[in-house]
Amino acid sequence: MIVAVTCAACDPDVVLLQPEEPRVDDAITVKALVSDTSLARRLGWAPGGGVPGALLRVRRDESEATSLGVTNQIGSLAFPGLPAALYWITVEKDLTSTNAGAEAPLVIAGGLRSRAGRGDVLPVEMRPHEAGSLVISEFHYHDPPFAATGDDDSYDFHYYVELFNNADTTVYLDGKILGGAFQVDIDIASWPCTETSIWRDDPRGVWAQSFQRFPGGGRDYPLRPGGVVVVAEQAIDHSAIYPGLPDLSHADFQFSWPGRAMNPAVRTMLAVALRTATGRIMGIGSHVPFIADVPDVASLERDFNLQLEFALFPRESLLDLAQLTRDSQQRARDYRLCGNMVAPVIDALTSFAMPSRLHADGHLLSAHRRMSPDGRHLQRTGVSAVDWRMGPRSPGRVP
Repeated sequence: MIVAVTCAACDPDVVLLQPEEPRVDDAITVKALVSDTSLARRLGWAPGGGVPGALLRVRRDESEATSLGVTNQIGSLAFPGLPAALYWITVEKDLTSTNAGAEAPLVIAGGLRSRAGRGDVLPVEMRPHEAGSLVISEFHYHDPPFAATGDDDSYDFHYYVELFNNADTTVYLDGKILGGAFQVDIDIASWPCTETSIWRDDPRGVWAQSFQRFPGGGRDYPLRPGGVVVVAEQAIDHSAIYPGLPDLSHADFQFSWPGRAMNPAVRTMLAVALRTATGRIMGIGSHVPFIADVPDVASLERDFNLQLEFALFPRESLLDLAQLTRDSQQRARDYRLCGNMVAPVIDALTSFAMPSRLHADGHLLSAHRRMSPDGRHLQRTGVSAVDWRMGPRSPGRVP
């Protein structure tokens, strides 16, 4: 082996050592597993077996440094040379080109946030894509660029949520709940991680304060398979106020806002939340948009957090949910993340898919749910870090 030597070799007190080849014992090893017996049976695999040929990403916390690789035949991948740190890990495998069988899901994925050092082995449980019914397909909830608003960073009326019927039968929107769950995921003096963990990590469901209900008596608002609806914060043409912002005057629904001009041509959501909304419906900064089927909100368990009342939406009532936060570059300089905003059993790992005043070819970006490998459904594995990506906004149209 040829070793490059610097001028330090001229100093007789300097001893040059040839670097050692990294050993697996010195590596951080990730192993993708399918321990769920039912899923393993659908795949034709033995429970607890490793997942070969899976794409694996390891990203150091509060950093853009990402290591990529593919798992070996026993589902493992070693990363020599990584320092002891906190890591965000995702694993995914497309099963459409394998002989997993007709009952197998289209894709399986896993996510984990864990501290690790050399010699550690981190198991990541894989979970299957399940199409579900009504899903969140696009989330446009970020600040407009200063250039568009003349340095006005308080304009937040141009946001919208797009929903998609991911089922093969008609879904009725009537009575469904759309809202944002508790989403404080940063370590701050008023809400340290140790105190917010009971709200962020409840395996029974998600806690929420801000949510609204779709109108209708049961079958008034059908959504065909592959159909899309847009729910606007304010259903007006925002480009008439600030060029470059979206025209939402043709949205399908609008959130109800006391004292704010409403578009009479757009259906209005029903304000059934625990308090009157005074800002953004779906939260600020990081976000946990969710859709739930709860006929009686008054029957939900209640609790108080810093004198604010929250309701617990049971896990079994959730039709869809996502964890979305801004990319870490700016955040890393300001504060530390606590971790997930919901229990990992509900959604395994937060996605860095929320833009922050970004453009793509002159257009504002949104968070988009990825298309599944069959090209007919949107991907829904319960691992937001795998299921979501950033892309140009496209209200009313799934790219």
